[in-house]
Amino acid sequence: MKRITYSGETFFVSDNTAAALLDLGAALSRRRESATVQVPSICADGDILNIHLLMSSTSVLVAIPVASTVAEPDDAVMVAGIRRRIAALAGPRISTRALPFEDALERLSGFDGDVHGPFVSQFGAVAG
Repeated sequence: MKRITYSGETFFVSDNTAAALLDLGAALSRRRESATVQVPSICADGDILNIHLLMSSTSVLVAIPVASTVAEPDDAVMVAGIRRRIAALAGPRISTRALPFEDALERLSGFDGDVHGPFVSQFGAVAG
């Protein structure tokens, strides 16, 4: 079991949930994105309380191992869902940045004005 400190609050989660949250935080940080996630928190009496987190590239999570006699919840389905989200974040990202002027000129150097010719098909469009 891990004690998580997040945004001034502390809660307890399974080892698997803690690892998934840390990995999700890292993935979101790499992409400069945010996401909400719901995870089961383990109360002192063993009851489960579902908590919602808003995580972003600026989120700071601290996970500290703790000894406990309380059984960890079966969170395999929830952890698998977080792992799928992490995998989706690892996919290609479409850049919103403009090309430097020199790169744009180089890419346009072969353009002859024919929108159906080899220039267009070079960039993935089907030449007609």
